[in-house]
Amino acid sequence: MLAAETHIPSIQHANKILNDNPYLKKGIKIRQQENPEHILKGIIQPNEYFDAVLCNPPILQIP
Repeated sequence: MLAAETHIPSIQHANKILNDNPYLKKGIKIRQQENPEHILKGIIQPNEYFDAVLCNPPILQIP
């Protein structure tokens, strides 16, 4: 699972949760999105593929 976030305190909190739970840390990566207008641009790297995208709140609009 890959998580993208713009809010640095949220990233720090999520990293603390992962560091306290090694089982979760194995399967979750967190990346900072520096531009909230881009949502996933720059987050998904070349050769990375995903079967689903979850968005909270549901602000991602895919035509």
